[in-house]
Amino acid sequence: MSLRFAVFGDVHGRVPLMLLLTRAWQHAHDLPLDGILQVGDMGAFPDHTRLDKSTAKYARDDPDELDFAPFVTRSPLSESLLDHPDTPAVAFCRGNHEDFEYLGRYRVPTALDPFNKLWYVPDGQVLRWGEGADRLRVGAFGGAPPLREQPAGRGRRSRAARRKRQRRAVVGRWTLAPRFTREAAQDAFADGGGLDVLLTHGGPEDPAFPVGCPELAALVGRSRPRVHLFGHHHATVGPVRAEAGHLLVGLEHLEFLRDGSLRPGSWGVLELGEEARFQFVDARDHPWMTPFRRHRWRALLG
Repeated sequence: MSLRFAVFGDVHGRVPLMLLLTRAWQHAHDLPLDGILQVGDMGAFPDHTRLDKSTAKYARDDPDELDFAPFVTRSPLSESLLDHPDTPAVAFCRGNHEDFEYLGRYRVPTALDPFNKLWYVPDGQVLRWGEGADRLRVGAFGGAPPLREQPAGRGRRSRAARRKRQRRAVVGRWTLAPRFTREAAQDAFADGGGLDVLLTHGGPEDPAFPVGCPELAALVGRSRPRVHLFGHHHATVGPVRAEAGHLLVGLEHLEFLRDGSLRPGSWGVLELGEEARFQFVDARDHPWMTPFRRHRWRALLG
């Protein structure tokens, strides 16, 4: 039996848009989706006084970046979208634009909403999805890759700048930061894997993505997923068979272009059966996506 999942790149708060697209796909194809997978930068800021500088800046021009908050409580928006039979559960890892103090409270996969639909999977953890023979193992490792080491340079200022970068990279065991540490990546899935799906925010070093992170490539080798999904890099990768044999997909950000259309490569549908298949969903190929334009889509909320 095959399972189908909608897969989204960086959402940056556009949770209602993500859920409406999922619902519209089901109606257009007359097929159910078994879940939604999201690769970080969900925009998990339940308290808007805690926005990071980048999110606050973009939210001034695009209030859609603030749409995560209504979903962690019972609100009219969460009831209409999450408490609905056509809305499957969501599993997501963290990105580098989230409230890390908030997400750092959770050490095991946890539903953040009153309807048990919005599941956060912490770094190195596995969400066991479904029941019986169709049960899947969805692993996660979030955060942006660490900066590549740069020569210290000469002079007092260069050495001080390097020490400052090093201090920023040091976090406690349960403290999250925008970038993961190399030590955390080395520890994750150290006891082996056998995952069905791996969600990471950053991309791995791979022939299909040479600028990716070597620590994530090593993590993928340990966790042995059937499918690896990532975002973050403003790039579309695949779907392609990686060297280790798994399906590799990199997704763009879920956002609107200047002409009001959705950015291509920001989402697609994954089918997991005997083989894994992925297809991007592009508005140019799907007339039912016509209402999903920058200044029109919110009318679909009713």
